Amino acid sequence: MFNTSKAPFDSLTARRAVASALNRDEMRSVVFLDQMTMASGPFAPGVTGYLEDTGFPAYDPDEAAALAEQYERETGSPLEFAITSSNSASTLQITGFIQDQMAQAGIEVTLDPIEQAQQISTALGDKWQVQYWRNHPGGDPDTQYYWWYGGSPVNFGKFKDPEIDALLDEGRSMPEQSARSKVYQDVNRLFAERLYNVWTNWSNWTIGTSTEVGGVLGPDLPDGSAPFPGLATGHPVAGIWMQQ
Repeated sequence: MFNTSKAPFDSLTARRAVASALNRDEMRSVVFLDQMTMASGPFAPGVTGYLEDTGFPAYDPDEAAALAEQYERETGSPLEFAITSSNSASTLQITGFIQDQMAQAGIEVTLDPIEQAQQISTALGDKWQVQYWRNHPGGDPDTQYYWWYGGSPVNFGKFKDPEIDALLDEGRSMPEQSARSKVYQDVNRLFAERLYNVWTNWSNWTIGTSTEVGGVLGPDLPDGSAPFPGLATGHPVAGIWMQQ
């Protein structure tokens, strides 16, 4: 997640350089041991607005190096930044990998690990440049409204994008799901184009239960369809039953 309110990531050139410098296929293999699906945007498969190809930049170290040089020409300063993250061993492995990847494109990165409890208060301020951050769970994309709307205190990346604001307003006013899907696909494409975030992976979530327990994801919906399987915000308990 970029802090777009200050240098260097108030510059799209800088954001594109970082996106192009990260080999996410290698990240999946080396860091995640092929256990994660790498993300193309904020909406995972099954979520309204999901696109298999959002237009997110492909790994291109030569392009990344050229963009880093372009940024220095545009600003007079080299492209360098700090990554703020939790200080857990697993997170430091991830940010260390990103640091190495950036170095290959001539981008200097320092690591700024902090206690996880400090991350939200840090993100609310503006004294950070990049945070390794988990957010934007599945379900209806309207749940992301306040995370992304310009001027919202929990728009931690501090971007103000009138086109995204207009689409978010439009999406929550539409009753037809097919029309809403097109709106949120456009949101997805804008994130890939303007790079307010560099997406790494969608998280895997599981619930362990006894074989006698059913209905963990909730009861069927009123139209008879199955409930949404995403678990990032927890799961309902209204439909749980136990065989006796």
